[in-house]
Amino acid sequence: MQARSSSILIVIPAIQASVTELGALGASLKANNDTVAADRTNVASDIEMEANTRRAVDGELLTLKAAVESDIDRSRPALGSRLPLGATR
Repeated sequence: MQARSSSILIVIPAIQASVTELGALGASLKANNDTVAADRTNVASDIEMEANTRRAVDGELLTLKAAVESDIDRSRPALGSRLPLGATR
């Protein structure tokens, strides 16, 4: 409730001081709310960038895994070329 300046209550110094302080606090709260809203937008953008980078890292790890597994498979001798244990050629 906003007190009219002609109200009898506004002439009481404690009430006048409180109304003035509420006006200042309201302005400060609005400024802080605006800052938080902007920060939330920035955080959302940062989280999206982090998620995109994480997906790229995960994808590259899968690429590395496939390359290592492929190289291991190529370096293994074929099963048919192995001699039984203790056998000689």
